Amino acid sequence: MRLALILYIFILFSSQVSAQNKKTLDSLSHLIDTHTQSDSIQLNALIDYAWLVRNSNISQSFEYSQKALYLAKEIKNEAILAKINNHRGVYYRNISDYPEAERRFSEALKIAEKYNNKLELAYANNNLGDLLRLTNNPKEGIKFMEKARDIFISLKDQKGEAYTYIRLSEAYQKLKQYEESYKYAEKSLTIRKKLKTQTDISASLNRIGDLLALQEKYKESLEYYQDALQLAKSNNDATGKVASLQDIGKVYIRTKRYSEADSILRVALDIALQIGNREQESNIYEFFTELYERQNRTEEAYNFYKRRQEIKDSVFSNQRMLQISQMRVRYDLKDLQVQLEKEQFIRIIGT
Repeated sequence: MRLALILYIFILFSSQVSAQNKKTLDSLSHLIDTHTQSDSIQLNALIDYAWLVRNSNISQSFEYSQKALYLAKEIKNEAILAKINNHRGVYYRNISDYPEAERRFSEALKIAEKYNNKLELAYANNNLGDLLRLTNNPKEGIKFMEKARDIFISLKDQKGEAYTYIRLSEAYQKLKQYEESYKYAEKSLTIRKKLKTQTDISASLNRIGDLLALQEKYKESLEYYQDALQLAKSNNDATGKVASLQDIGKVYIRTKRYSEADSILRVALDIALQIGNREQESNIYEFFTELYERQNRTEEAYNFYKRRQEIKDSVFSNQRMLQISQMRVRYDLKDLQVQLEKEQFIRIIGT
């Protein structure tokens, strides 16, 4: 009943919000095409367009954000590069290119600090924390996330605060601290319901569904996943649709509804392949492997297992590259500190 009420309240806004999103994209597209002057108007239109299509057309996100990057450098607007790099880091993270994502987030952090841009500083910390979670270092990741949360709260930015709670929930789940994970997921949903941001509400519903599924509360988790799917469909949120569909498939597998699981996972896979989300593609292959193993369809299970391993090998390579990059940064910082100490020593003895 509670979930039905949530869905009823927010579905009332669905067609209106979806129409508003299309209207916004059409308006931005028209502005980009007709406003030929290289200035901040064109720059912000490119940035906003790229961000709005990140979950429905990742290739366009890269294309328009790259144009924004060039334009920002052309008009010598270095400060805006914090936002652009944060966005581009998210795009790279979503295709599992973690080394490039780390470079973009680190660059965003550096520029945000230089210009005292607290909002982008918060997002950079949150994004770096999430990257640490994804590369199996959730404890360190939580430190970055908590710093981001504190900045968002100081700015009274509830949207950012809710975003951080989602990431904290995921990090604590990875540490198997499920009560903490559920607490942060609920906090996120509460704020997002208040803000009435449907795409974000969908992600929070999925997050709670995941935690209920871990406790084998499949009936309740399915309700959350289905509600999240409806909201994702309403907003043409391809990433959100895949997340909900794959999780519904997971529940069908665990409750022995194998035929339904097969059908819904194939829909999820088609969308994941279209948007190039390698992490979601890998997750779906894992569910297909489980599905066919449970039915003793060994050859089919093995085929999907191999597909997942190919992606995992690629992601592992990216993780190793990221770890090497982080080691190099630490070494460079240590070398810099030694150099500074030498310079300070020379100044002292020279006085």
